[in-house]
Amino acid sequence: MEDMYYRGAGQYRKRSFRGRRKRLKFLSPLLFIIGGIFGIWLLVQGWQFIGGLVSGDLDSSAQAYVVQGKAQVQSFGNEEFAPLFSGQPVLEGDRLRTLSGARAVVEFSNGVMVRMDEGTDLYMEQVDLKGDGIKVKVNAGDVWVNRPNNIDAKTDFSVSTDYLVAKAAGTIYAVSAGLPEEVQVIDGQVLVEVLDGTGGESSVLDSINLDFGQQVTLTSEDIAAFVRRETPSVLQSVDVDFQRSSWYTWNTAEDSSPTEFQTDPALTDSSDAVIESENPADLLPEEEDLFVDESVSSLDPPVITSPVSGEALSAETINIVGNAPEGAEKIMVTSFEEDAPSPYILTGFKPGDATWKYIAQFDGGDGNLVVGENVFEVVAIDVEGKESEVATLTFDYVPSEDVESEIPAPDELTAPRITVINDQNAGEIFILDSSEDRAVVIGEVGSWAKTVSINNYTLKQFTPYSGEF
Repeated sequence: MEDMYYRGAGQYRKRSFRGRRKRLKFLSPLLFIIGGIFGIWLLVQGWQFIGGLVSGDLDSSAQAYVVQGKAQVQSFGNEEFAPLFSGQPVLEGDRLRTLSGARAVVEFSNGVMVRMDEGTDLYMEQVDLKGDGIKVKVNAGDVWVNRPNNIDAKTDFSVSTDYLVAKAAGTIYAVSAGLPEEVQVIDGQVLVEVLDGTGGESSVLDSINLDFGQQVTLTSEDIAAFVRRETPSVLQSVDVDFQRSSWYTWNTAEDSSPTEFQTDPALTDSSDAVIESENPADLLPEEEDLFVDESVSSLDPPVITSPVSGEALSAETINIVGNAPEGAEKIMVTSFEEDAPSPYILTGFKPGDATWKYIAQFDGGDGNLVVGENVFEVVAIDVEGKESEVATLTFDYVPSEDVESEIPAPDELTAPRITVINDQNAGEIFILDSSEDRAVVIGEVGSWAKTVSINNYTLKQFTPYSGEF
């Protein structure tokens, strides 16, 4: 027991300290590298933040420039429009419009360019470059979109109107709002979704893929056909007249050699500090009625002379007639089927006509009359495609007891028979002459037929129960 050796506790502490010191010596280079990287990241973030403050872009992802004429902006939360100045930031919720003879450009910080023609009304529905993307709504007029290929594909971008949504990546295309609505693809590809005009989540009726050199044109008749789940022919080559227009020429020149726009001096004072511009109108001299809403036609609304709103009607066919305002190029009547609008341009109305007529039919429940309350909205359209204020007709429809008996009972359900094609007796095989660009088909059908469809297209000129088409 006398030879037993005990190690002092202090020696254990010395060895433990030396072990920790060796480990720290080994880890110190790694910690130094991590700290350096973190420091550089902080410097970059700080530099970007300061740069945003200096440039004035911290709160804005887009600037608007007035190319010619006068433009206006309605800032989010405001009811009044104020003058728009070149270089003025625009934010989500803002609404821009160009007056007669004016053009403007919206440049997003990620490189997307949206150009506005005269008489265009544009709503900045969503501006989120790092999240959900960009959505703009064209309430009226024409826009030209240039979305460069180098933009992050995750940044969604779409242009909508009342009856369509155009979605594309790395593409140049034009969009026109106000029936007829159009999308022309200048470069790349565009997906067009056809809408029923209600604005709900289930408002998409169909999707159409457009390629380079193609366009889609949607008329009121086409929208009504899509609502009926038909497939009207709306795809064609880009119109030659469109390619010859000054709008096309100017935009293609801008695409190849973009103008470097300058900020309007009215936005800065002598010290180059940005002026607070909640009310830019204060910066301009007063002018009498300088800014006029050009997105709505100056035409008076149509006058509905018959029937009288609020009546209860029972006839199977009801003629809705009225007076047209002077200067009306078209009259459009919108009926509603299960709350879905079905606009229709009157084919019998011609520019200069003083009156118009629209026929509403019950047809056993398949027409444009429904049992109960019926609403019809009528607008006049001017030569620029702008609509007047709406004239509304509302009445209750209660079919008479003899309406059903007037509909002939079907005989044997025989197949339709084609009798004549282009003035030639129809045979089993018909070859279209190379000099002809269409085929006129005439045929017979049972007198029980209410409608006739060819290749999923319902004939609009067919008279129910007539026995021929």
